[in-house]
Amino acid sequence: MPGNKRYVTTVCAMVVLVAALAAAANVVVDPYGIFRLVELSGFNSLKPQAQTNLRLVKAYNIRKVQPDGIFLGNSRVDQGFDPHLASQYFDRNIYNAGLPGSSIYELYRYLQHTHATGSLNRVLLALDVFSFNTNTGRTTTSFTEGRLLVRADGTPTSNWNLERVRDLHHILVALPTVMKSMTTIADQEEGWVSTRTALGFNPMIEGDYFLKKAGYHDSFARKNSNYVRRLRRRAMNFSPTAKWPQGSMIYFSKIVEFCRRNNIQLDLMIHPYHAQVMEIMHETGIWPAFETWKRQLTAVLAADTTINPDRPKFELWDFSGYSPITTETVPPADDIESKMRWYWESSHYKSEVGIMIGRRMYRLPKEYLVPDSFGVALNTGNLEAHLKAILDGREIYRRAHRREMRELNELFVQE
Repeated sequence: MPGNKRYVTTVCAMVVLVAALAAAANVVVDPYGIFRLVELSGFNSLKPQAQTNLRLVKAYNIRKVQPDGIFLGNSRVDQGFDPHLASQYFDRNIYNAGLPGSSIYELYRYLQHTHATGSLNRVLLALDVFSFNTNTGRTTTSFTEGRLLVRADGTPTSNWNLERVRDLHHILVALPTVMKSMTTIADQEEGWVSTRTALGFNPMIEGDYFLKKAGYHDSFARKNSNYVRRLRRRAMNFSPTAKWPQGSMIYFSKIVEFCRRNNIQLDLMIHPYHAQVMEIMHETGIWPAFETWKRQLTAVLAADTTINPDRPKFELWDFSGYSPITTETVPPADDIESKMRWYWESSHYKSEVGIMIGRRMYRLPKEYLVPDSFGVALNTGNLEAHLKAILDGREIYRRAHRREMRELNELFVQE
């Protein structure tokens, strides 16, 4: 019996030792960028493993940073808005809470989570019509309610709930994380590596690496093909479904109400989709829903202004019209050398566009010319005229970009 006890004790001690060593290695290498105790160039300064674990990474980073301002939205925000620059300019502690593929419900939950850290007083929410589609899931598979500081009803989440314990195991001692720590070290010098900064921003250091291989035309073509297939498979819908019992617009209303109730200044914008995406919206039949969505957003904000006439307005800017930015010419298929100034592909714009959006929305001094046609502050008084102006701009774009129209028409036939 004593021998058996010694054996069990030895085995347990070995397990604890191995777990402790694994945890120490994972904390030092920090493949997800959660601890950032040690950051050495060529060793672990780049965090490629954060890319596929962003809902975990950003939930815990928000706890640590406790920002007083956030950028909130999907992948366009994740790589389009640099919080370091904004923090310096506004003298604020700003974090990029952009979550690729996020729904409006997930954004509402991360807003609640950030507010629960105790410092939040300003939010820039970038709105994407695709985040409201109730014909898709309300959450992604990597979204976990229990890792957020509060439940959807606003009550605190227990620090030791099952989901948080799972997160801690995953972050510290899980064998896959040990492997990811090793991969993080090995991949530091690779040109294709993605990363996130300590403030949650994706600087797209891998962008030029991939585009040098096939060019911007190929990048646009692949993204456009994906859009066409997806939109033909799932029509746009904002009404209640089995996965969205209350529909999706209710969560936009909840965001507005939450910010008003908690004295958070809410700044809103609609993304500057490249004109090719807007052509796909027309071809796949979702353009009327896109316009309806803008009407519903504007109506929610008008109701909020009516209820709160003496408080600062929550302003909505629409950057989705046809402007010199959104109509940037895509190089032809045989040109893989030319670089586009504003877009990586038809869905994602570069951080330079994020800077222009900020200068337009906040009326800041312009380092370079921001076209007057880039962005319109919407209200119920100008909305219908604005929607018509977008359609007029479309006709001008189609006449000026005949090659691109021809290629899009070929895509519509193929898909």
